[in-house]
Amino acid sequence: MRQGGLIVSIVILTACGSGMGRPVSGQTDPCNAYSCDGQGAQLNVTYRYQLPTHCGVLEIQFDGRVFYVESLYPSDLPPGLNGPTDLGTMTLRGTHLALFQDVAGHSIRFVDSPPGVVGHAYPFTAHVLAGGNTLIDEHFAGRLWHPQAALPGLSGPAYGNGRDAWIPVPGTMTLLSENRSVFRTEGGKSVDFARTDSVCM
Repeated sequence: MRQGGLIVSIVILTACGSGMGRPVSGQTDPCNAYSCDGQGAQLNVTYRYQLPTHCGVLEIQFDGRVFYVESLYPSDLPPGLNGPTDLGTMTLRGTHLALFQDVAGHSIRFVDSPPGVVGHAYPFTAHVLAGGNTLIDEHFAGRLWHPQAALPGLSGPAYGNGRDAWIPVPGTMTLLSENRSVFRTEGGKSVDFARTDSVCM
């Protein structure tokens, strides 16, 4: 007696994002519980996602590529995100746009190229550290920027004064390229910044 062959078709979806980037409903789960960085995320399919928030939200891995927070300013991001990670979902809403949403109703848009227009001067506030004229690293346009020099003519608050450890300095930030920018104070003083990698401790 011959038995009919059993044909088993296994469809593996590679559409997934980083962290817990697994399809939520009606999709084959190609990812383990720890990592999912493959290419091929489908448009308008929702994937579970763990968004790192401990050192701020700048760039993420999703669909096998880098996405940058679309907002230029960290202050535009919704307050109250869980830390050190915020569990939610990521959805590819367009070829170059992804949307993160968490259970509390927060949402953050991400784009797959650094935001901001080269040559445009954006309003920006830099910060001078206590005890000198050294600027701190700054979050801007989906990237972390490191000052290449001190800011002449300004001095931060003295150590141990009981106030914040820096003073705000209003001015503008101009993108010179994807990896270079310049900050100019309202009084015309300037300091170059260079893009740097974020090291979260």
